[in-house]
Amino acid sequence: MIYEFVDTETGERVEIPFPAGKAPGDGEVIEHEGRRVRRVLSIPAGFNIHGTKPFVPFVSESQQVWHPDAPAHTPDGKPVFQSRREQATFVDKNNARAQTEEGKKAGFREIGVRDD
Repeated sequence: MIYEFVDTETGERVEIPFPAGKAPGDGEVIEHEGRRVRRVLSIPAGFNIHGTKPFVPFVSESQQVWHPDAPAHTPDGKPVFQSRREQATFVDKNNARAQTEEGKKAGFREIGVRDD
């Protein structure tokens, strides 16, 4: 397995392979290739330390492409949200904006949420 370490002098992150169960403990300092490195806890991207579902963004197929208020977009312009709550907040804000004169002039229209 690959374990993550930090060089104690430079702060550079270093990945070092060890057999499973043979790696130094978290915080332990070892010599590796002439450098002193400290083992740090590695948390994989998307891992939730609370034991619930990992973060998995989802692409909305029902929202306008390239919407200016979407938090992120796919390469083809579909909005990407981190959660259903984020999507609902996006829809609420958009709909409130669409009801103002400024929003109407800017071309905002009310949108709904469809189960994608």
